[in-house]
Amino acid sequence: MKKATRTLLALVLALMLVFAFACTAKPAEEPAEEPAEEPAEEPAEEPAEEPAEEPAEEPAGPRNVIYQGKAESDVFVLAWNEYCAKTGCKDTLEVWAAGTDKIGETTTAQIQSKTLADTGWWNLQHILANCESGAYYAVNDFIDELFGGPDYFAPDTFSLCTSSDGQIWAFPTEMQVQGFVYNSALWEQIGVTITEDFTLEDLIAAIPSFNEAGIQTIANGWGSGWDTWGWYFWQNLYGAKDACFEVYGSNATKKYSESEMGKAYESLAKVAEAGGFSADATTIDFPSACALMNESKAALETVSADFIYGDPASGSYYLCETDNDKAGVYNYWLGPKMSDSSYDQNVAIRTVNNGYYISINISDDAKAALLDFFKWFYSDGNDFMIKSAMVQPVAGYVPAVEVSPLIQTLIDLTVNHSSSSQVTLSNYINQAYDGDTIWQQDVYNWITQTYEGIICGTIKSADLPAKLAEMDAIVEATNAEHAG
Repeated sequence: MKKATRTLLALVLALMLVFAFACTAKPAEEPAEEPAEEPAEEPAEEPAEEPAEEPAEEPAGPRNVIYQGKAESDVFVLAWNEYCAKTGCKDTLEVWAAGTDKIGETTTAQIQSKTLADTGWWNLQHILANCESGAYYAVNDFIDELFGGPDYFAPDTFSLCTSSDGQIWAFPTEMQVQGFVYNSALWEQIGVTITEDFTLEDLIAAIPSFNEAGIQTIANGWGSGWDTWGWYFWQNLYGAKDACFEVYGSNATKKYSESEMGKAYESLAKVAEAGGFSADATTIDFPSACALMNESKAALETVSADFIYGDPASGSYYLCETDNDKAGVYNYWLGPKMSDSSYDQNVAIRTVNNGYYISINISDDAKAALLDFFKWFYSDGNDFMIKSAMVQPVAGYVPAVEVSPLIQTLIDLTVNHSSSSQVTLSNYINQAYDGDTIWQQDVYNWITQTYEGIICGTIKSADLPAKLAEMDAIVEATNAEHAG
């Protein structure tokens, strides 16, 4: 019994242990789902590399232009300095000053040795005569590029530097008219007003009134021998444009005395014999004539437009910035009409006589600098030039600065006037002799000496028939030499 009891008790305890174990055992856990793998992030795109910046170009150094002129202070140089001051340009101008008397000789030598300066001032007749040398560019393409063509400029601007094939060989200097500066206050003092139809007879009639007032009618004398612009223009009024080709050269058809050009000397003799010139005319040079005008001691002076304010290289004795100019009493006049002429009197000498060539030797950089300057020179530069009474030949130019009556009249006569344009007597003679200046010296000597004699009182009206016969013989001999 005790043994059975112990056995039963053991069995019960075993069952209790099994039950307890069953009640306390946890169910087997299902394996946890592994989280779905997120797609692997693609590596972030690195920002595209910007192309490496090229190092900034160093600003080009100053472009150097070599200019050959009459002096280191001539108007081209002054204009270049103004251009750089206004625009901030860093380009430089290297000036070769040849001198007024040596410019032709120096330029000719450089053309022959192929060492011509980048640009330079020269007479257009000489530039045109040497255009076939290959020493400088025709500038047509430059004018088209900068200004849209030659019509930007006044009519006749390029008449003296255009070859027969239409090529233009220089940029222009100022356009000149040739006539007289007069003191309007002195003319008002004697009760006379100069008008468009004022004649030689009107001029001669005014001389006694000026003499009575102690005023010299005409300031010019013969001390310099070259201030003769107005007197040469009188030959244009007597038909020089046509007559030169009838009288001069190998194709001449008439004697000099048979043309009307001889009347120009007769007209001047009438003025001289009426007392229009000083008794001291032999010694009155151009500076002295300007002084007479500036001191209100003379009423009239023949002056080409380019000499009114003078050559800045000398800066003396011209009419620049005087009290008379500031007071507005100076004005400009083409001169009297010639009532005994059969030719048109509504004409003017209106020419560009000089210009700036561009050498074939110029570098690309220097050429670019020069063309940039020319773009300014004939636009904004106009107002700088007009301060020196130099009218740029730009069609319809209207100054943006205040100018005196003298300067305004010059502008009107130069680029805004209806009169027909002609070139100077010397140009017509040169054309008649096909540009061969060697044949013209005796002709010019006679013209010069005759003017001198009339102005200084040694040649009178009564002497002129014999003088004209003398000229006939000179022209006949010159024409024969030229033809041979």
